[in-house]
Amino acid sequence: MTDPTDAPADYRFQVNLKDLIGILSHHLYSTHDVFLRELTQNCCDAISARRRVDAEFEPLIEFELLEGGDTPTLLVADNGCGLTAEEIHEFLATIGTSSKREEADFITTRADFIGQFGIGLLSTFMVCDEIVLLTRSHKSEQAYEWRGHSDGTYTLTESDADLTVGTRVFLRASADSADLFTGDQILERLRHYCNYLPTPIFLTWADTRKQVNEVAPWSRTCPAADSEAAAVKLAQRCFGEGQILDVFAIEGDYVSGHAFLMPFHMIGGARRNAVYIRNMFIGANLNDLMPDWACLFAIVLNSDHLTPSASREALYGDEHLAAAREEIERALNVYLRRLASDRPAVLTELILQYEPLLKNLAAQNDHFLQCIFGVLTFETSRGRLPLSEVLADPGGASFVTDVDEFHKLVPIASASGHVVINAGYAFEPVLMSKLHLLHGPKLRPMDSAALLACLKEVNDPEAAEWAETHDLLSRVLRIYGVRPRLVRFQPDTIPMLYFQGEAQREARRMQHFEEQADDLFQSVLSELSLPPDPNELLVNVENPLIQNLQACGDTGFAESVAKLLYVQSLLLGRYPLGHQELLLLNENVGALLQRTLLGD
Repeated sequence: MTDPTDAPADYRFQVNLKDLIGILSHHLYSTHDVFLRELTQNCCDAISARRRVDAEFEPLIEFELLEGGDTPTLLVADNGCGLTAEEIHEFLATIGTSSKREEADFITTRADFIGQFGIGLLSTFMVCDEIVLLTRSHKSEQAYEWRGHSDGTYTLTESDADLTVGTRVFLRASADSADLFTGDQILERLRHYCNYLPTPIFLTWADTRKQVNEVAPWSRTCPAADSEAAAVKLAQRCFGEGQILDVFAIEGDYVSGHAFLMPFHMIGGARRNAVYIRNMFIGANLNDLMPDWACLFAIVLNSDHLTPSASREALYGDEHLAAAREEIERALNVYLRRLASDRPAVLTELILQYEPLLKNLAAQNDHFLQCIFGVLTFETSRGRLPLSEVLADPGGASFVTDVDEFHKLVPIASASGHVVINAGYAFEPVLMSKLHLLHGPKLRPMDSAALLACLKEVNDPEAAEWAETHDLLSRVLRIYGVRPRLVRFQPDTIPMLYFQGEAQREARRMQHFEEQADDLFQSVLSELSLPPDPNELLVNVENPLIQNLQACGDTGFAESVAKLLYVQSLLLGRYPLGHQELLLLNENVGALLQRTLLGD
């Protein structure tokens, strides 16, 4: 088809067109190739308008690249509703006026249309200096030719061409935009924007004719298996090649599409999403659509209810956007809840890759915490366990928010049969505080006194048998602020457990500071220090070493062994050795070595 040619009397656009083109180029649209989206959008909206009066017609959109002249010309044709002369003057020459807005029931029927701002056609001036439009309305037999120029003028004449209902737009590329007018380039960009539009779209160039679009992954006519495969392919195109851990559908009243669980290395600061409105691509990584905690997911979705901004590259914040966001968050929550029962392998992979991130997100978002807490794992006195397994224990669990204190309590917790959780790493103190409010006595702060109370005491008859050993330990260790307590616990390989309360820990810290300070500061610290209650040394009468100690008739040897076992209990509890303990260790190891070497 050749370019139409006549040029009668001039009219002027009702706007400063030169300045508008600069705004479109530099501020409203992110790239010049969006003119293809705008043209296609106009075609789709014209088809939607015609379908309202003729539901039986077969819609079609044709792109054709015409060679000839200094630069190529792109023809865009649709068999939509077309325009009358009055509509051309009103809608093509007045910026901000759209034919869609003139419908009496525009608010209730706006979901039929993609564009609503009346600036789409003029975006083509970013790539050409003249627009030629031939159109015939479904309301009339008369066809019209309209020519718009980048200097702000346009002409309108009646056309004698034998046109069917619809519109044809001719764009001759400007010299600096000719690189956009190649068959491969136009096909690639049309598929980027229009790949899932339901109206058949074809592109013809040279001897090639190809269909641009295909069935959308979220279409009800797409089989489930094909839908998922197509969705994954689309996600990799949008977000980068790489393994996608899992994919699942999102179906709601406001949005439909797919969500993807992304591998850790593909997580970025931006929310990963690709958004289509009425099957037209609008934009990627749009704000205010995904919940803040959902950075481990990417989503591709379509909506017939969301409203695009004037650039069609952002979303209008209204009640529809809020409802869509709620549907997306609900779908992500349901997926996370179902993983444990339906997809344990995926859950394991999720925890392996994401646990620090999951804990961070859960610490910030109470709703997300309630969805995910059961799969989070923690270091416990019984090894690393998921929280769901910990909470299944009839006795629940206690938690401590200090790593050193946890390691000191592990032997005692194991001996008493208690489960203690280490919540001392990043984000975990906040998590445990929130989970304690949710689960009450099943997950409680550590109560050291209650832990000690659960140990099995030596009964009265046995206490008499162990009285001499108890007295020896009391006498030898009193100077170190230790009080022995005879108990039974497993494993019997542990002879003694050292336990400090908070007051004793503070006193020990002060003692450590005193040892490191100069004379002046030592005197100040000694004035501040108060003598604490003795620390408890839990002596396991089931242990063979303790039993041998009871039977030992050599008091000096028994005292050396008792002192060394005391130092061992400090090391077992990961308590730092002070000057006194180091001296004690050296003296008694030396004494035992001397006794061995001399054969005593």
